[in-house]
Amino acid sequence: MRKTYVKLFVAITIVSAYSCSADWMDLTPSDAASENEAIGTYNDARIVLAGVYDAIQGNSTYYDYYGARMIYYGDVRGDDMQAAEGGKRTSECYQMSYTLSSAPAVWRSPYMVLRRANSLLGAVEKGTVKGATEEQLNLLKGEALVARALAHFDLLRVYALPYDAATTGANHGIPLVLEPLEGDATPARNTVSEVYARVEKDLNDAVALLPSTQNYGYFNGWAAKALLARTYLYKGTATDNAQAYSTAVDIITNSPYRLWTNGEYIPAWSKANTSEVIFEIVTAGSDDWVDREGIAYLLSEDGYSDAIMTKAFVDFAEREYAGDVRLGIMKEATKTGDGKYKGKKVYVNKYPGREGEQDFRVNNVPLFRLSETYLIAAEAAAKTGDKVNAAKYLNEIVLRGNPTATPVSPDDATTDRILAERRMELVGEGHRFFDLIRNDKRVVRYTSEADRGWHVPLISESQQFDRNYFRAILPIPQSETDANPVIKGQQNPQY
Repeated sequence: MRKTYVKLFVAITIVSAYSCSADWMDLTPSDAASENEAIGTYNDARIVLAGVYDAIQGNSTYYDYYGARMIYYGDVRGDDMQAAEGGKRTSECYQMSYTLSSAPAVWRSPYMVLRRANSLLGAVEKGTVKGATEEQLNLLKGEALVARALAHFDLLRVYALPYDAATTGANHGIPLVLEPLEGDATPARNTVSEVYARVEKDLNDAVALLPSTQNYGYFNGWAAKALLARTYLYKGTATDNAQAYSTAVDIITNSPYRLWTNGEYIPAWSKANTSEVIFEIVTAGSDDWVDREGIAYLLSEDGYSDAIMTKAFVDFAEREYAGDVRLGIMKEATKTGDGKYKGKKVYVNKYPGREGEQDFRVNNVPLFRLSETYLIAAEAAAKTGDKVNAAKYLNEIVLRGNPTATPVSPDDATTDRILAERRMELVGEGHRFFDLIRNDKRVVRYTSEADRGWHVPLISESQQFDRNYFRAILPIPQSETDANPVIKGQQNPQY
């Protein structure tokens, strides 16, 4: 991580005192690597915290995390979304024909999050943040811990096989970074098990520090629990499934969040700070966005028209979910497609622009929704043999989508049925590919010309594959392996 951990100086900007609104967008972010140099006051710490959120959000240069790539990576590598045509920004992730030197990456920005979060944590733990109350220090530490856990968890999803693959957690994960590193540091890859253990510890520590009240634009205790439930589900052992279930039910039962109603579902995507969103990345305005590189512009026909839903998904949704409100987030192609999909509802309209803004690029990005938490509870219950509760939490989502739908019976509340519901509920939010890989399912884009639909042609091995396909995980970027001989010897196979 030689390039990732170059020391920079803290921004000079001094800001007003901490508040509970999403005012981190109003601060000049810090890229400081040394808490001793950069973080001497509470205002300094606030600036570094702004940098943490800024690195998660990204900008028109750094869009390899939740600005865009982390989201579309989880979609176009699956079976429900695809690049609209060759040469698009999503094409490398979709076509999966890359080599080590040409592979896409989700690396630079997550490690930027880690650098900034670790700088802040180091300052808080060493007592160098002057002028802060204990409550303020707890908030700083808790939010930084959630950010650190999120970055480690996402890097693990992209660069390592699932926990239960082959060696049950003993396989290479990613470098676990818990303090700012010098520019010449050469960290090794930790095991998948070690990274999961740290993610869980950071999140449990954060829960003890963060408030349980809604906190628009900031991580709170419920956001930490939402990520923790997701982490347990991904790890997937019997014990973890039980913990995923209990954590998800805790959020459903005790948090201040509630599902959007059927009538609220479509308009809610353009609103901020709604009842269902546990944490969202907040775009303050046109001076604080990812511009044309953002997910909103990439998924819109009025933008780059970069990624669309596959024919297989459109057919599935229209066949299985007639009368469902969620069909309303599928937007028709009116001017693209060359006859292949013009007139078809292929665009995901979950990033339509925030209400009151004139430019749809000004759009919040939800990272944790309560609907996902219900589906985590359902899937975890199904995997522990609790069919009644699997059906109970699944039906909350099924019947919200269509109140006249036939409820799913306990016998039918299987993992496969719940994964189908996740397809419908979470399309365009970066989940489908990971859902298939973590459940050891085969990714089937198309099997012949007859069922290719409007898929851009793929090399044969990327048309359908499982997690044993070497391109199912990305290579550690060549810039990193060139700078770090330790990690070069731990590169993912066949790259």
